[in-house]
Amino acid sequence: MRRRSKNLFQEILIDSCLQRCGLLVRGGPGHWKIRFVVLALFWAFPVFAVSFDEFGVEPYDGQIAMVASGFDDTAFSKLASEALAKPINFAGHYIVFHYSCGGGCITGAVMDAITGKYVADFPDNYISGDDPETFRSEFRRDSRLIRLEGKSAYGGEDVKREYFEFVDGDFKSLPSN
Repeated sequence: MRRRSKNLFQEILIDSCLQRCGLLVRGGPGHWKIRFVVLALFWAFPVFAVSFDEFGVEPYDGQIAMVASGFDDTAFSKLASEALAKPINFAGHYIVFHYSCGGGCITGAVMDAITGKYVADFPDNYISGDDPETFRSEFRRDSRLIRLEGKSAYGGEDVKREYFEFVDGDFKSLPSN
C-alpha cells in the first residue's frame, strides 16, 4: 500500500512539473505518452525518499574540547586537533573531517566535540584522483544522516552513493532506494 501512495505522489509531482514547464497540457496531444515516459523513468530509477530531517538531532551549543586525546599516531592526532578547532558539523555534537589515507585515497573520521575523542572512521576509503568531484560527502549539524559518494578504494569500477545513519558511534547502512 505504501508503494502505491508513493507512486501516486510521484505522478502528481510529475504532472505538476511538466505542466509548469509547458511540456504537458492535460488532455492535449501526446499527454499520456509524455507522462508514461516520465513515470517509467521514475519507477526505473526510484528517488531516495529519506531526508536529513528524518534523522534530526538537537545541535550541541556548549563547550568544545580543546585537545584531541587517545591517539598513538602523531600525524592523525594533529589532524584530529585541527578538526576540533572547527565548528560542530554533524549529528548534534560531532565533527566530521576528511583526510588522505595514502596512495591517492581519501576518507573521513568523526570526532566527539564534547570529549575530544575519536569516534569512528568512514565505512570506506575512496579514490580521490586528480578530480576533486570524485568523492563527495554530505552531512548536517542537526542530522545523523550522512551521504557518501565515490569510487571505493577497495575495488569496484562504479561510483557508488551510499547513505548511513550515525548511531552510537557507528555508521549503519541505509537502503539507497
